[in-house]
Amino acid sequence: MKWLNTNILRPIQRLESSLVEENKPHFHHWEDYGESPVEFSSDVLNELTELRTRTESLASWLQQEIDGETAGKISHTNEIRSYIVFVAIDTARKHFPNIKMSRGNWDDIKGMMIGRTQDYVRAVFQETTGYFEFLDNKISDFV
Repeated sequence: MKWLNTNILRPIQRLESSLVEENKPHFHHWEDYGESPVEFSSDVLNELTELRTRTESLASWLQQEIDGETAGKISHTNEIRSYIVFVAIDTARKHFPNIKMSRGNWDDIKGMMIGRTQDYVRAVFQETTGYFEFLDNKISDFV
């Protein structure tokens, strides 16, 4: 969301607000003013409008997935969790082939599986998504 706003929406809005009739004098050197008319390409303006509309639609959709009625209920959310866990475990296996991956041990006090693999995968998941989740079932699926 932040990236879309910073790198796409705000620059488009700035361009659209700059490419108006009253700003045409800014597109001439003072010595050439009035000699050739400045025209803003309608194709370019239309493309900017279309890009802004598509980006606003995408931003709205993503925001709905984050905090709208469907937050946490999106069908691909579970797939993304699985993918992050899989990639984390696969990467650890490639770079540290001699370290045994474990499903961990149940900790009655914490109410979750604990172990080196679990700590690593949870840290990767939290760094990637910004959220903490136990992920016990997902981890055991791939270990």
